[in-house]
Amino acid sequence: MILDENYRSNQKIVDASIKIIQSESLIVGKRELIVSRPLIAILYKKKQVQELVNYYSNILNEEGLGTSYMARKAAKQLLQKTGVNPEDIDCVIVSTSTPDYHFPSVASIVIGKLGLTNAFAYDLQAACSGFLFAMDTASALIESGRYKKIIVIGADKMSSMVDYTDRATCPIFGDGAAAVLVEPTTEDLGWKDAYLRTDGKGLPFLCMKAGGSACPPSYFTIDHRLHYLHQEGRT
Repeated sequence: MILDENYRSNQKIVDASIKIIQSESLIVGKRELIVSRPLIAILYKKKQVQELVNYYSNILNEEGLGTSYMARKAAKQLLQKTGVNPEDIDCVIVSTSTPDYHFPSVASIVIGKLGLTNAFAYDLQAACSGFLFAMDTASALIESGRYKKIIVIGADKMSSMVDYTDRATCPIFGDGAAAVLVEPTTEDLGWKDAYLRTDGKGLPFLCMKAGGSACPPSYFTIDHRLHYLHQEGRT
């Protein structure tokens, strides 16, 4: 997994006072989230939020620091660790909700940067479930016998859509990427099976309201901050 030095953790953006606690719960305001340790309780200072948001925008607007930047670094580390020849990669699937552009895909940018000249590539968008969906898709492609080596990448630059003035959601999301190599095996291990289902009723509860074909960017959507992640209540 890659967490790059060019990306700042959430607490550095919204927090002016951080306390490390050794417990199984993270207290954010009056809400309790069950997460793994070590844990961080974030104490907010409202007067500093906008100043920190402005600073955050400045450091992440540098060219090339999108999702594909993290994805290709994760894939490069994977290739170095496994010793696989880049020309032997058949396919790259990137699971992401924060692509650099509507098109081309993050996956196509990755194979271009890494010289994966024999691979086809595409993105898969399924939010939090995306990596599991991508792994099952890669497994099926391998089982078909047509492909031998597939790279699956999960990557998101959530800071590009999180509203750092919204203290109910901003501590939950961060930036990061991870990559795995999927290939055939004769051993009794690997991706055994999957049971995948989707609840299609979640649109009102977790979404980014503007920026897509249903609500294209406009002065209205920008003024009303509709290009940020929206989460309804305790969803």
